[in-house]
Amino acid sequence: MSRRDDIVKFVGDALTSGRSRQEIEAALRAAGWGADDIQHGMGAWAESSFVPPVPKPFRRISPKDFFEHALSLGCLVFAAIYLVQLQHELIGMWFDTQDRWWGVRRLRWAIACVVVTAPTYLWLETQHVRRLQRDPARHRSLLRRWVLYIALLAAAGAMIGALIYTIEALLSGDLTAQFALRALSVLVIAGAIFVYHIRADRLETQR
Repeated sequence: MSRRDDIVKFVGDALTSGRSRQEIEAALRAAGWGADDIQHGMGAWAESSFVPPVPKPFRRISPKDFFEHALSLGCLVFAAIYLVQLQHELIGMWFDTQDRWWGVRRLRWAIACVVVTAPTYLWLETQHVRRLQRDPARHRSLLRRWVLYIALLAAAGAMIGALIYTIEALLSGDLTAQFALRALSVLVIAGAIFVYHIRADRLETQR
């Protein structure tokens, strides 16, 4: 039995004995349990007056779940990368600072990648939302949480990297309009991904 199994069992026993959720949370905090562990333990039981407490459904990870989440994450990463490249190529052409033939070739490749991966990612996310509505147990999927935080890590890394390069260019006197626009495109795309997955994570944890 893992430590998280211990806290789930403790919460269930405490609810059975008539303790309120506020009392249980206070006792766990006093014992040194973290907010995530407390949320996990409390979230394992439905909020009802029925005794004994009713456990919430928990869905185990299947190979199909892994495939769908891995594919969704992969499509998101490729769509973001090539959307940034697409914008960078357009900016380069606008300022006329690169070889036209090579730029057009990379532009076509970026468009092809975005056209395939972006709709695939959106379709997978739409299907996932529909499955969440039909099967509430999916809200407690540990794999889903890992995917969300991997996406958050990648987006945060991209934003930090863009800010570092922008500040370095500013300090060295190399900050041009083209460079600023390219850095801004990274920040906008990565920021949109970050905000979307932060909101998705909050919705998941509220269930």
